[in-house]
This record gives sequence, C-alpha cells and structure tokens, in this order.
Amino acid sequence: ASFLASRGGRVFSIEAMPSIAEHLRAGIVENGLQNVDLYNYAISDPSAKDDLVMALQPWNKGGSAVEGNKPWTLTSGTTKVRVPLTTLDSMLDSEPELRNVLVAKMDIEGNEGRALKGATRLLREAPPCYLMIELQPQWLVRTGTPVEEVGRILSDAGYDVSQIQSTHPQTYRLQQRDLAACLARVAAAVGKSAPAALATSTVLEAAQL
Repeated sequence: ASFLASRGGRVFSIEAMPSIAEHLRAGIVENGLQNVDLYNYAISDPSAKDDLVMALQPWNKGGSAVEGNKPWTLTSGTTKVRVPLTTLDSMLDSEPELRNVLVAKMDIEGNEGRALKGATRLLREAPPCYLMIELQPQWLVRTGTPVEEVGRILSDAGYDVSQIQSTHPQTYRLQQRDLAACLARVAAAVGKSAPAALATSTVLEAAQL
C-alpha cells in the first residue's frame, strides 16, 4: 500500500482499535500522505450488530482481536474497547473507488471469514486482483467460519485457492485465476490514474493505486 501511495494511489486504511488508529493517523500526517484515508471501524458481516467489543493485546497491539475470537480475550483484566462496525459492501456504497483495488491485504485475527461475508457484492462485481490473507484455522472456527468455508468464498470470487490448507495457520498470497482479465478491468477503470490496494488487519487498510 505504501508503494502504491507513493505513486499517487489512494489508500483506504481501516483500523478497529482506536489507540492504533491514532498512531496511524499521526504517521499519515507526519509523512504528508494526502491520499491515505483512515477509518476507525471493525469489519464484519451484515448479521453483526452496530458495534462489537475488541480486546487489546498489551504485548502486541497488532494482535488485538474481537472478544471471544481468541482464548486470552476472555480473561479477566483484559482491556476491552467497544468499536463501531461496518462491512466492505457498505464502504463500497460511499467509496466507489474500492472497485479499482489492485492489491488487498486482510489480517483481522480470525474475523476474515465474517469480513468476506460482508463483501459479497465487492467480491462478485470487482474483486481485488491480488489478495494477501492470514488464515488461522483455530480462530476461524471460533467465529463460525471454518477455513474450508473461507476457501469456498474465495474460490467463488475467482481466486486460485489451491495452496490453502485446513490445518496450519498461514498467510497466503492469492491471485485471480483470470489475472489478465482482472488487471485489464482495473486498468480500464482507472485510466491514467493509479490503481488501488486493499489491506486489512484488526485494521483494514485499502489502497487505490
């Protein structure tokens, strides 16, 4: 995303944890990144409520997760924060440039499956050409979206999912099976402008190149 942003691409960054979002916002201002938009939301599916509870992992804030997604999030004394929810399809209504995403990254500590379920229209109409996604089978089961189901969602969206395993946590670098057609679609959409990139973690970052 930073590479694309440096070449004029737009970056959509979505971060659930307010404290992390503050650090991101400070970095955006300090580096003068006028084409980076930061959203302080959690990403989920349409069935979720208007907000949810996030648990802060003090020794690794990037590992913070939705309450219940990881065993430690239920322990007493853990700092909890209630954050607003949205879906990628809802963002698509207000940010049509998300249709021009070239590269996407999703790493939301077990909530990847639910986030994908909230992106059915985006994945059907304009899936990113490349997708980096972290899949942790144990966490995905806890959220009701086993890795096999996530694989089916991604396959139906046109991605080559042959490398996805159901037993080991791993970050996968996927691409559209018809990559040439996807690249042509994005190029036609942006014209002389730069394409886009989408990245998610407890944060979701998306960039338009």
